[in-house]
Amino acid sequence: MSLFCDNRQRLVSRLKAKPNETRWIPGTFIVLQGGVEVPFNDTDIQWPFRQESFFQWCFGVEEPGCYGAIDVNTGASILFVPRLPPEYAIWQGKLHTLDNFKERYGVDETHYTDEIASVLKEKSARALLMLNGKNSDSELTTRETIFNGIDEFWMDFEHLYPAICECAMKNGPLKHTISIETDEGTAILYCSDIERLKNTDVDQVLDAINSGNKDKEVYSILENKIANEINCRIALQSLRKMIELESEWNRYRKTSSNVQSSAETINRDMILRQLVNLIVKSKDGETILQGLKALKRDRFSPSINIYKDRMCNEVMIRATDGELTMSQLIRAVRILVNYGNSKYRNCIDMLWVGLACREQDIKPDLLVPLFRSLKYFQRSKNMVQIILEKKLSEQWLKLTGSQMASILNCLYGKESLQGCLSSASKWANVSMTTSTEKDLVNFIGGLHTKKYANENIEQALARYVTSKGTEMKDPRLVASIMDYCKDLRIRNPYVLAECGKYFTRHGTQIPPTLLSPILAPFGLLNLQPPDPIEFWKMFDEVMSARFSDLKLNDALDILLSCTYLERYPIKLLDKVFSSYLMNRLQTQRDAPIVSHLKNKLKLFDATMSLECKEYRGSPINLDRNTESLSLDMRIRGIINKIYKPLAHLVGGEHKLSRSVVLSNRVIKSPQEIEVLRYVCKISSEAHKTVMRSMRPGIPEYKAEAWFLNYVYAEGGCRHVSYTCICGSGHNSSILHYGHAGAPNNKVIQDGDMCLFDMGGNYCGYAADITCSFPANGKFTEDQKLIYNAVLKARDAVIAAAKPGVAWTDMHLLANKVMLTSLKKGGLLVGDVEDMIKAGLNEVFQPHGLGHLLGLDVHDVGGYLAGHPERSKEAGVRKLRTARTLLAGMVLTVEPGCYFVDCLLDAALADPIQSKFLVPEQLQRFRGFGGVRIEDDVLITETGVENMTDVPRTVEEIENFMQS
Repeated sequence: MSLFCDNRQRLVSRLKAKPNETRWIPGTFIVLQGGVEVPFNDTDIQWPFRQESFFQWCFGVEEPGCYGAIDVNTGASILFVPRLPPEYAIWQGKLHTLDNFKERYGVDETHYTDEIASVLKEKSARALLMLNGKNSDSELTTRETIFNGIDEFWMDFEHLYPAICECAMKNGPLKHTISIETDEGTAILYCSDIERLKNTDVDQVLDAINSGNKDKEVYSILENKIANEINCRIALQSLRKMIELESEWNRYRKTSSNVQSSAETINRDMILRQLVNLIVKSKDGETILQGLKALKRDRFSPSINIYKDRMCNEVMIRATDGELTMSQLIRAVRILVNYGNSKYRNCIDMLWVGLACREQDIKPDLLVPLFRSLKYFQRSKNMVQIILEKKLSEQWLKLTGSQMASILNCLYGKESLQGCLSSASKWANVSMTTSTEKDLVNFIGGLHTKKYANENIEQALARYVTSKGTEMKDPRLVASIMDYCKDLRIRNPYVLAECGKYFTRHGTQIPPTLLSPILAPFGLLNLQPPDPIEFWKMFDEVMSARFSDLKLNDALDILLSCTYLERYPIKLLDKVFSSYLMNRLQTQRDAPIVSHLKNKLKLFDATMSLECKEYRGSPINLDRNTESLSLDMRIRGIINKIYKPLAHLVGGEHKLSRSVVLSNRVIKSPQEIEVLRYVCKISSEAHKTVMRSMRPGIPEYKAEAWFLNYVYAEGGCRHVSYTCICGSGHNSSILHYGHAGAPNNKVIQDGDMCLFDMGGNYCGYAADITCSFPANGKFTEDQKLIYNAVLKARDAVIAAAKPGVAWTDMHLLANKVMLTSLKKGGLLVGDVEDMIKAGLNEVFQPHGLGHLLGLDVHDVGGYLAGHPERSKEAGVRKLRTARTLLAGMVLTVEPGCYFVDCLLDAALADPIQSKFLVPEQLQRFRGFGGVRIEDDVLITETGVENMTDVPRTVEEIENFMQS
């Protein structure tokens, strides 16, 4: 760590290199933020972590999420590390203490990241030197340092970047920093502040203030400053008037032969230059924006000119320096977007720096206009999205439904960030029952537009309609809810029942345009309305009175919905085929609309012909192809007839569905299976290469390198599926070892058990294979005991898995077999079933049996609507899916047995679990680590195809490693 300590001292020396020109006041600190882990797209896998380079240069820290501070005057260093949860010890590795970090990284102090502001305050920090610079190669700007409480400190973005890059400081004198002691504290003026006052006699102002002089001397100074600002305002008004007069003259010029002379052009140029130069001297950002807006109306100058350049550059500079308020930044976007030339519109991209500087000023009332401005950003759109998504996640509770809807309506395509939709879901869950009906209409409309629904929103809707019930007044709200449920297939009986009751109560008062959105969803979702007698009585009354007011498309949607519910509208047939409605169809000039309406009429006619005995056919020629439609309706009729007897046969209607949507990514196609077979084969061969090359005395990362070399050089893979886990000895008990904080860097010892979990990635498809074996190639008796316990569990699952079997049952089967083996080995006593009831299975295997595998290593489809939910029982609650196995699924089978100190300690202290444990036997396994055997399997029609091909038994492994 001496390298990084030396770097810190070099940086401090660099900042203090010119003592006669720069005097850092006490309480000046450098603050740097380290890198953070980034998820791989929408998965729970992380990209390989890389530390932020400036932070690495100063501190050399391997872990993510850290901060560092350096006292400029003393050179003392402080490292801030994340406060990690206890579960970290199970999945990621040892929970290091603050003293561990202090000793490891050679810093003066260590604290947690949630204490940054309080620690800096204790050290009387006044000014923070922060990074702010652009990489000359990538053209990207350094990330802004952010932590809770940062706005309580004065921040300097000017001096750190050039010093840490070893660039030359500004040639001009930096002046002194000035501290002004007041009753309220110390006011500090840095060189940038003094530069703004360069035309003012600073000593004169300070003497006047310190002496308490309040007479004309102070007022004279202030008067001069005010006069300068007034000159700027006068210049702005002059510019506006000049452009206005020129516009009038320009209209006149088009009808005359007058041509402006070159002398007039030169004079105009001089005047405009002087006016613009005066305006940009204003300290008021609003004046600058008004000048930019005025120049937008200049039709006399070329579309690109020096006046617009000057004003636009000034706006960019002030935005970058954080001098424009958030409202002014929004207005700057609106002004620039109306500029005719793309050069100025492209400047919008540079305003994101101003947004980042003023991020703390983003209040709830500014979120909507900011999201509306998002579409005007191009290259920097992602950065603005990140800022806005973060602020929305913090402030959603303070927004109204209409504001949330406006934000949702601003998101298009890639901008439909999951974080924004998640905030909308949280808002629905908390605020729906307390919002006005108007707000809810807008909010549901926004969700509808984004086609977004989830369980939280569905439950929130159900709570709202059941709690409000008779209090709902606005039919637009009911129509919005029903239309949303229809299009997003939300078949919630509570929601539809309450909306149906609303129709029964208020049907005659509902406007005709809202009848179809309220009524049609019942049929399309195949859900009978509540209180059928009263509902259909109201339906007949409303349709008799309002049918002629309905649009033909709405009328057909309602009637088709009736047929889906087997409620055939015989009484309305005359109205459907009346000459009035047919005339409306004939007079419709839009061909696609006419075709759409005719198709609905044909469908209605065909449905009634097949299903309703009283129907005598359409009185008009619809030219329908009965044969093509009859098949679907007959199948539907057959399903309706056999549904209840079949449900009785299989044990209830909950085990059947009239409509089954086959999974896409969950069920693999033959082509996908071939790719998965290949990547599993290559990964298996890579594991065997590692196993064959293994010997004590090498570092863990060398095994990782052997694997990577094989899958890349021999297999043609361009990636691995996840960060390689190469744990030896105690590290083999860390489930996700190998990350930035525990980077496969231990030297493997003779007698260590190795657990290597690695998988190649080919054409985007993942393999996930784990091999466990002794580093020296020879199992000890204890190693055999644990390994064979896990192997028997794996073999039991491979033998039992087949279509129709629940994955939760497979997990429990593996747990029972493994615990039985541990009991035979003398580590446990008692009944195995009782052990599982006590949760002991989760002590020795704190993860699920396996997961779906495909394009993602933890592939999608685990907990979808209509499938078993996550269990709350010990062991199975760790599963990534609880589904019933289907042919075509690809999963991992990965039972494991680990000796994790914190879990063993907790179990020994638990009065129920401890009675099954034999402490003196378990003691010798402390530090043993763990064993995991992981295969990638395909569920076939009859059982399992194991796509992994590596030595698995003790004998196979020993013979292979000695060959």
